[in-house]
Amino acid sequence: MKQEVQYKENPWERQYYGEKGLPVIRFLEGVTRIGAYAFGECREITEITMPKSLQLIEGHAFYNCRGLHTIRFLGAVPEIEDGAFKNCGNVKYVELFEAEEKDIRLKNFLPELEQELSVRLVFISKEEARLCLPKTSYAFIANEPARMFSEESYGSGVYYRQCVGRSEIDWSRYDELFLMACREETIQTALSIARKRLEFPYRLAERSKDRYLEYIYDHMPKILEEIARSEDWKLLSFLCGQKLITKPQAEFGIAVANQKERPYMAGCLLEYGRTAFAAARGRIEL
Repeated sequence: MKQEVQYKENPWERQYYGEKGLPVIRFLEGVTRIGAYAFGECREITEITMPKSLQLIEGHAFYNCRGLHTIRFLGAVPEIEDGAFKNCGNVKYVELFEAEEKDIRLKNFLPELEQELSVRLVFISKEEARLCLPKTSYAFIANEPARMFSEESYGSGVYYRQCVGRSEIDWSRYDELFLMACREETIQTALSIARKRLEFPYRLAERSKDRYLEYIYDHMPKILEEIARSEDWKLLSFLCGQKLITKPQAEFGIAVANQKERPYMAGCLLEYGRTAFAAARGRIEL
């Protein structure tokens, strides 16, 4: 387990700039602001937990914290000044606890995190939602006659981020964008979007649910191949638990598992076949 460093007082400007040996940081209740560049260039930081009392993260507070992968808020996202998380390109997980549905404020810092993000929201009501925000990609196009450059975005990431307002999330719009994600993003990203919404169906309309399920059914062979490659057993458990795998698909998955030497996957699918298709003719063989 990584060492956790706790802070109970407001870090002032550049107080810990470039310091080493700070892998996991927890700010205790009572901390209200984090000073500019307070943890800038602290490249060993991997996780940060913010208290409910936090009101302001000043500019460049966590500048160039390249090892950072998880940001956790124990309340509403505070005011965040420009550059607070600049060059934190390895952040993958954002978690928000005790969130109010109409006061989420995720938009406060999303512009600086252009990479794909996995977002976990636990509301005061104890309901939970999970989102995948695809990465945003930009290119600068030269307009030689005008002697200027224009910025163009690619992929669906910028549109998904537009669903996250300053206070609320447009859940309907988020789900509608899935067709675009299927065209523009990798199968891993599209699957992550569908899986999170199906597993935690907060405000998920039946029509959108059917669209996500249809995608999984249509891409199951590639999904099973991806599971064998990445050894994502949680995804396999989800698919089996939801009974989303047909008998031919299960047989295909077992063949892939045997080819890739994944005995755990083959065993799970064999057991799944025995229970899910007990009444069907024929058997699934290893």
